[in-house]
Amino acid sequence: MLQIGGYIVLLAVWSYVRVHSLAASRQHPAAFLYGVLMLISLVVGSLLIAKVKVPSFNAPAEAVFKQLGRSLLKK
Repeated sequence: MLQIGGYIVLLAVWSYVRVHSLAASRQHPAAFLYGVLMLISLVVGSLLIAKVKVPSFNAPAEAVFKQLGRSLLKK
């Protein structure tokens, strides 16, 4: 439990510093994207540290890209 807490605190502080510096330099879209990616990393990393089985990303990505590929090939 201590490892998860330390990971969350470390990542949250690092993300806050980085997002704040990006926002201060008026790079708001980059700051938003960085914040979202770090939030996803925080959640997935915490689950992996807790040894929770995280579902694979392959199945949803394959479904999306299969439809995209079919629509592109029809054109």
